[in-house]
Amino acid sequence: MTRSSGRTGRHSIKCGIEAPYVLCPHSFSGYEATRWAQEYPDEVEAIVGLDMCTPHCMDVNKLKEADSGYAFLRGIARFMKAAGIVRLFDYNESGALSEEDCAIYKEIACHKNVNDTMQNESNVENIIALNDDRNSAPLSTVPVMLYVSNEPSNDEYWVGGMQAMVDASSDGTLIQLDCGHYVHNYAYERISQDMKAFIEKLNN
Repeated sequence: MTRSSGRTGRHSIKCGIEAPYVLCPHSFSGYEATRWAQEYPDEVEAIVGLDMCTPHCMDVNKLKEADSGYAFLRGIARFMKAAGIVRLFDYNESGALSEEDCAIYKEIACHKNVNDTMQNESNVENIIALNDDRNSAPLSTVPVMLYVSNEPSNDEYWVGGMQAMVDASSDGTLIQLDCGHYVHNYAYERISQDMKAFIEKLNN
């Protein structure tokens, strides 16, 4: 999502879209949004986080302890992809996708699921390195509106990481939702309304 301001930056020159941007990351892409806001503050006007990862969202020791279990699950996922089982999944959790959109979603999911990029981003050592990199610089002060699901809501690191970003922000809000991690599948109507109001506030 972008808003035109007449300014251009390094990324916008390449993609042909004018900055500043309102970034809307979900889950792991929160790491990239955080880094982008830290390294290119002139290009990021705000962040709307959908149950996103933050530099402080995971206990490193617990992460290392759970690594073998994650490796097993990744192996199962690779098998299901190779066997074509993932095509049997329902990718229309929100119930809002058209039949055509659902078919496109399924094709993308089957193609991208557990590919090398996903394997690398879920590697524990890579996650630790990402956190160290993000924590080497102050958190961004850009306005943020962050949604947290009820799946990890009892995790002090997950919620605390988002709260830290809200506290560092010049205008931050943390919103608890009573739904699963894919908040945009369940609370899309509320999120859409909130985002419109949030962006309108940025305009004023």
